[in-house]
Amino acid sequence: MEEAEISNSNCCDEDDGTSQKRNPESCPSCGSRGKKVAAITPRAILVEQAAAKVPDGGCRYCPTPKCPTLYFAGLGWSAMVKDARVRVGAKEEDEPILLCYCFGHTRADVTEQVNRTGGCTIPAEIASLVKCGQCACNVKNPSGTCCLGVVRDEVRRALEEFHRAPRGEGRNPIGPSHLRLALPAGFWAYPWS
Repeated sequence: MEEAEISNSNCCDEDDGTSQKRNPESCPSCGSRGKKVAAITPRAILVEQAAAKVPDGGCRYCPTPKCPTLYFAGLGWSAMVKDARVRVGAKEEDEPILLCYCFGHTRADVTEQVNRTGGCTIPAEIASLVKCGQCACNVKNPSGTCCLGVVRDEVRRALEEFHRAPRGEGRNPIGPSHLRLALPAGFWAYPWS
C-alpha cells in the first residue's frame, strides 16, 4: 500500500520527454555556467525595458563569446546582447571591441601600442586609476568585474603575435620607438673619457 502511495504521489512528476531539466546556473542558450552578478550591473547595462525586469536578487552573466544571451536568472528570465546599451566586447568580433569600459580601452588600442612600442602600458594605467578609485566596473562592465585580467590577457596575445611577426609586417622595423632618441653628436663622448 505504501508503495502505491509513492507511485501515485509522483504521477504528475513523470517526464513525458518534452520537458528539459536545466541547471539554473547554466545559460539557457549555450549551457555554459554563468557568473553571478548583482542586479545593479544589468540594470545599468540593459535598455530601460529589459532593465526593469532584472530580478532583485541579481542574475548571471553568460561569458560565451558567440552566445546571444547576456544575462539570465533561474529558469525563466533572460536578456539578450541586443538588449544592451553598450557594445559587449566579450561577444563582439568586429572593432571596436571594448576591453575596459571605465576608461575606453579597446583591443585595437592594445594591438596598436604593442606594434608601435613593443610593449603596452595600458594595464599599468588602468591599475593606477583603479587605485585612485576612478573605476566603476560594477556598473560599466557587462560582466560586473574589473577588466584588468581581460586587458592583461589581450596584451599577452598581442605580444605573442608581435614576436611571431616578421620585421616590417605589423611590427616596427627598427624597434620600440620610445628607445630611438635624437641625441646630439658626441653626446656619449665625455671630456674625461
